Amino acid sequence: MTLKKLPLALGLFVMISACGGSSSSDGGGSGGGDTPVGATSASQGLNEAGLTGRIGEFGNFIASNDANSFTFFADGENDFEIEGFGVFTRRVVSSGGSSGPDYAIFGETESGSGQAQVFGVDFSDANAATADVFRIGSTLVPTSGDITYTGNYGALLFRVEGTTNTTTAIIEGDVELTASFADSSAISGSIFNRERIDASGSYEDILFETSTISDGAFSGTATSEDSATDGDYTGLIVGSDGSEVVGSVLIEHDSSSTELLEVGVFTAEE
Repeated sequence: MTLKKLPLALGLFVMISACGGSSSSDGGGSGGGDTPVGATSASQGLNEAGLTGRIGEFGNFIASNDANSFTFFADGENDFEIEGFGVFTRRVVSSGGSSGPDYAIFGETESGSGQAQVFGVDFSDANAATADVFRIGSTLVPTSGDITYTGNYGALLFRVEGTTNTTTAIIEGDVELTASFADSSAISGSIFNRERIDASGSYEDILFETSTISDGAFSGTATSEDSATDGDYTGLIVGSDGSEVVGSVLIEHDSSSTELLEVGVFTAEE
């Protein structure tokens, strides 16, 4: 397992919330200013159960709400690896015995100022297929110049049927984004080299259409070159000087037989 640091439909949501600091700036609501933007988070996916994820005391990944707690183990039986992320496994046990496992992916930027995670839970009324990104501490967003961010992408592909979602693939890839910090700050990019790590198979590149950076946050449309998939992306500029990015992606795959939903996250640095 490689890890830099380890410390739509059916309830589809996109949420950005402040947590522990002002997310305002005096840059006119564009890219930044003299006042840093504060700690915040952004989430998207299926999560009607309101599960939240975190790295636990013993290095495992825990997803929980008021009624349930699910532990994903870093030393899972499959030992999958995604560059820049840790992959965690939860073996599902039903009355008829064990069934397909649930997975979680967690990573953070080089400085630890940004975190990104995606996890799936297929359990009774506590189903989830969700991605979360976090800005830890404050960031002084640049107000001029261009920055190219490069990094890693990790995702889970879910088959969504009624109120259940089953992980059908684990995907890795590379990400590159280019931000222009000026009067109207904007960002665009792509995910490429998308391949399954749990089996053979590859996927088309995902293109991030240009979106505006506002208070160090951005969101826009994600499409594929062959138009077989489409969705949304969202992200945060992080790091003390805005030299890092974390983000999430929600993509609906074109399928005539069932709904396939790819939920992924990325971390990238200048």
